[in-house]
Amino acid sequence: MIYLYAPLFDWITRPMLKKTIIKFQIALAQNRHMLVLIALWFALNYLLLLAMCGDIVQAAKYLFYLEDLDTDYGHFYAKYSEFVVFGLLIGLVTVDVFRNYDPSKTCEILASKEANHAIVFGHDHLGIRLHEYLKKHRIPSIVVSRDKGSLSELYEDEDPAVLYDTLDDEFPKKVQFKKAKYLFLLEEDIVLNLRMILLAKDLGSRARIAVRCFQDNFAPVFEKYGATVLSASSTTAKSVFAEYLSDPKIREITIIGHSHFAERVSINAVLKGIHNSIIADSDEIVQFHNKLGATERQLVKIFRGNPMDYKILQEAGVFDGGEGKAIVIAIESNDVILLAKALKEKNPSALVIARTFSDEIERVLESLGVIPISTSKHALRSQIVPFLEGK
Repeated sequence: MIYLYAPLFDWITRPMLKKTIIKFQIALAQNRHMLVLIALWFALNYLLLLAMCGDIVQAAKYLFYLEDLDTDYGHFYAKYSEFVVFGLLIGLVTVDVFRNYDPSKTCEILASKEANHAIVFGHDHLGIRLHEYLKKHRIPSIVVSRDKGSLSELYEDEDPAVLYDTLDDEFPKKVQFKKAKYLFLLEEDIVLNLRMILLAKDLGSRARIAVRCFQDNFAPVFEKYGATVLSASSTTAKSVFAEYLSDPKIREITIIGHSHFAERVSINAVLKGIHNSIIADSDEIVQFHNKLGATERQLVKIFRGNPMDYKILQEAGVFDGGEGKAIVIAIESNDVILLAKALKEKNPSALVIARTFSDEIERVLESLGVIPISTSKHALRSQIVPFLEGK
């Protein structure tokens, strides 16, 4: 029976032991000045005690309190050590170690010891799902982000994680670029992603690279360097049309909110000759509309305003019933629940599709009769898992 549980026990205890050793090393390094002072105290006193008794062994016994030296200095040494030296030592163990301990350093050291691992650059919805998938399937990974706040949970769990700094020349060593098996570039910053690809090539990394790309016209540039292009919004939008909007009776789609996903839904609707309206309060939506051709713009109508404003929604005809209409909610906040509830109360039979970022919100939307869509979950299932499996 013991042998059956041995692999599981080893898998659990090994990381814990590694983290404990690293934390101990960090504590020693951060409190080295205190430890040096204590060591000097004992060294100097040993020399004094040796001079008094003239016996190496006897001086050691006095030093470590195995015997008492019945002299004025002997009493002074014992009392001073008890109240001061051991006070410092106890303070070091009970206060200073924990006060000075920085979990991000442990995460960074753990990262530097990885090999045959996946580097996940970007810790947003897709990055979080990917990291959870890798942990579940016991694939070693390092999470990298430019935002320290996004790494807070990883710091608490003491998982391998590195905060990226453009000026940090040690970054390739911290993430073990040369030893990586996979490199996932999930940031929206095209220049940053390209820089990471070139860095990997310059270092001779053999890692398989997957890069997130929101601009279709830039995809060939990444592919030129052997990277697999991930397009979560594009593939999810196509899937939405294939699964839920393929009915030829659908003649009009209202898109609430602006995002890459909203744009992809609009473009797919245009390609199918379906009129669509986009409700958003951003300059980007105007830029998107201006980039469309003259014929395409006739099929797309823009309503500038807060997507949660009842008057704007009413003006766009969101609450109007009727066959052949569909609503796609693409706002990136928890307000999606309030909006979905209001829409279904006004028109229970309406076809409402809502983008969501969490499994909890997904369940709530389903209970309201709304079709939840997770671009990150879809991208993980349809693109990243096949990539990891070499398909």
